Amino acid sequence: MTEQSDGGGDNFVATLLWLLLGFVAGFALSTKVVIALEIPLGEQSTLNERLLIVALFVGPAFLLVSISNHLERWAARGNFSWARYWTAMFSVAVTVLTLLGMNSVDDLIALADAWKAYNEQRPR
Repeated sequence: MTEQSDGGGDNFVATLLWLLLGFVAGFALSTKVVIALEIPLGEQSTLNERLLIVALFVGPAFLLVSISNHLERWAARGNFSWARYWTAMFSVAVTVLTLLGMNSVDDLIALADAWKAYNEQRPR
């Protein structure tokens, strides 16, 4: 079998998948922290608060892509199969989203509604 048909090969799509899942997790994490800490939005927030929000938003995506790259190298060397790579990556993604309380699309919609309500109650 070729590497392409074996599950490896072009990693661009896989990287985009892990970035997307990471940004979903980052949205959940940063939104929950902003609402819980009542961080002011816009010009009222400090530089530290802005850096915290950006780090929480981008951090999970960076983490998932890093894990993916590490496991991908293992699979390319033959330490385990590509099926095990995908199983491990989906297990990590499900664990991250579950720990953040994102068990379904409804949870994501509820979080977006909470963000909208928080944004509307804050003074401009």
